[in-house]
Amino acid sequence: SQWQLFGVDNVTRDLDCPTEPNLTFVSDKTYQYTLPLARQAGKRAVATGQINTEDPELWLRLANAVCHELQVRSDNQLLKLENEQFARQAIDSYEELNFLKLATHEMGNADLTAGVLPFADKILNSLRSSLNAQTIELVINQNHELIRSLGITGTIVACSGPNAWPDIDRLVERFAQTAGCKSLIKNYCGSYEELKDFDFLKNFIITPLLHQNSAIGWLVAVNRNRLDFSFSQLECEIVASEKEFGTIEASILEAAATIITTHVTNVNSLREQETLLTSTVKSLVSALDAKDPYTCGHGERVALFAKLIATRMDMDDAHIEQIYLTGLLHDIGKIGVSEETLNHPGALSQEQFDVIKMHPHSGWAILQGIKQLEYVLPGVLFHHERIDGAGYPDCLAGEEIPLEARILAVADAYDAMTSDRPYRNGMPHERAAKILREGCGTQWDEEIVSIFLSEESEIEVIRNRETGLETLQRERGSIVCED
Repeated sequence: SQWQLFGVDNVTRDLDCPTEPNLTFVSDKTYQYTLPLARQAGKRAVATGQINTEDPELWLRLANAVCHELQVRSDNQLLKLENEQFARQAIDSYEELNFLKLATHEMGNADLTAGVLPFADKILNSLRSSLNAQTIELVINQNHELIRSLGITGTIVACSGPNAWPDIDRLVERFAQTAGCKSLIKNYCGSYEELKDFDFLKNFIITPLLHQNSAIGWLVAVNRNRLDFSFSQLECEIVASEKEFGTIEASILEAAATIITTHVTNVNSLREQETLLTSTVKSLVSALDAKDPYTCGHGERVALFAKLIATRMDMDDAHIEQIYLTGLLHDIGKIGVSEETLNHPGALSQEQFDVIKMHPHSGWAILQGIKQLEYVLPGVLFHHERIDGAGYPDCLAGEEIPLEARILAVADAYDAMTSDRPYRNGMPHERAAKILREGCGTQWDEEIVSIFLSEESEIEVIRNRETGLETLQRERGSIVCED
């Protein structure tokens, strides 16, 4: 169209044409012309035809000037496109680096006790911004052993976008096996017969979350949005790339999949450590119970009473579990007290009582070297302190006493009063409750006593619960302690 002023309409491409315009005389004022057009993608095109002119030299000068101007414009346009391609790559690289920075920060600050989903939600929100996708979803493989061990339920466990894409399960089911251990990218989905039944699907990426070469789930990015800005209005490769998923988007998704998988394995490792730690704690408590059969089950009942109080105080699950383990271990220091003193019938001598009073310090000494159990130390050390400051070992008063220790003091006292001992029978609930109420503000925290005694039915369930050691003793015909 730029040559219409010259009457040019016969254009042939991909020819080895001259670099300058020329005219060949035909007859009278008629000339045969050859015009080299501007280069396109490294190739020239040539226009040929006939013209009538009275001044061929003037026509050649004008043709040369126009050819030069058009070639400059073409070169500038090519340079612009190259610069825009470089800018696109730079932006994609920035997005990838920015996502990795955010994801690494989130991973470093992740609370493993909170599980997988909160972390996945944060990662997917950052990911959707980086990929400019309509939605990104984490689909879990419920058949994988690691997923089952974590107790994750549901298929779509995390989603970033205005809505979950309705056919995500079906899309994963159809293409996950095709993807295998690599990302699968499909653009222009309307052109695939196998995708005709997926409404509103333009393009997608499926990336597996691999653990020991098997998929624990898949990240799925659906429908890349057009960028808010456009480099060019031309229908060229650069503009098309704004609408498509490519290798850069796939590499970002693969990095996210690796990060989420690492977090999943970290959460699983923490759960395994916690299970091992709980088993170790219960073994220690069982060893103490076996040493003093008349107080067997005391640690477990105190732990359950403390857990009941913590639950009614609306503590979070992690804190409740910590208080439960603290209850199990609160008397572990007694493992160093002689059986003669522990099983002494009747009142203890002052010397024996002084030995017993050392058990909080002994328990602290046993446990203080175990980093994973640091949180139990305040409860173990201070569960015999009193609100009025007359307790031991440090004569703390009021809120100087850690909350865990104040909770355990109530749970411990109640179980001690209601359990049988060699020298007396356990009190009925009503009498123990009366003593707790009378000791509010002096020996025990009034709010904690009130919360505890308001759960009479739950208290009765715990009192009647048989411990694992008791079951074993009953089966072997050994001594059975009574609640």
